Amino acid sequence: MSLLTAQGITKRYGGVIALDDVSLELNAGEVLGLLGANGSGKSTLSSVLAGDNRPERGTLALDGVELAAGSPRAARAAGIAIAHQHPGLAPDLPVWENVFLGAEVCKAGRFLDQASARRRAGELLSSLRPGWDPDAPATSLNAADQQLVEIAKALALEPRSRQSDTRDSRIGRARYRDRVHLASDGGNRSAVRSRAGVVQRTARW
Repeated sequence: MSLLTAQGITKRYGGVIALDDVSLELNAGEVLGLLGANGSGKSTLSSVLAGDNRPERGTLALDGVELAAGSPRAARAAGIAIAHQHPGLAPDLPVWENVFLGAEVCKAGRFLDQASARRRAGELLSSLRPGWDPDAPATSLNAADQQLVEIAKALALEPRSRQSDTRDSRIGRARYRDRVHLASDGGNRSAVRSRAGVVQRTARW
């Protein structure tokens, strides 16, 4: 059985059809690449899989259990995460807080465990590239590092399936290592907005 499946996904924006009866299957330990021209629906499909966008028709299922479409909360609870093309970082917060923003680490009594969160954020970021200052404000990061923080945010959720709507040209080899790492952990991954050569080296497409 496939880990994540989408069947007959259709999404319109007014009179524009963004997705027309799209189906796919992702298997555990697999990296799936989505290739297409700008405007072909890659980002829309990724956002539907992550619950950020509700389709007009179609179903999503994880391990054969149907998911509520258009619900980021349901997708996250099921173990689905997305690294967005346009990072949604809080510019004045330090990098480590951005990694766990909305998924705060708590200890007994539901108090925030800032020390554990900072340590774990450092580990996730170092797996993408060395030399981070986790206390630096997010506003000080360049575009490539902001994208890596977005990936770390998705990894912090320890997802079973992760969608990555990011540009390889911004982050280079770190993205390549990240893909291979996630696939070897038994999760699955769909990657969009990637250079074709990178997708061909790392993914089924």
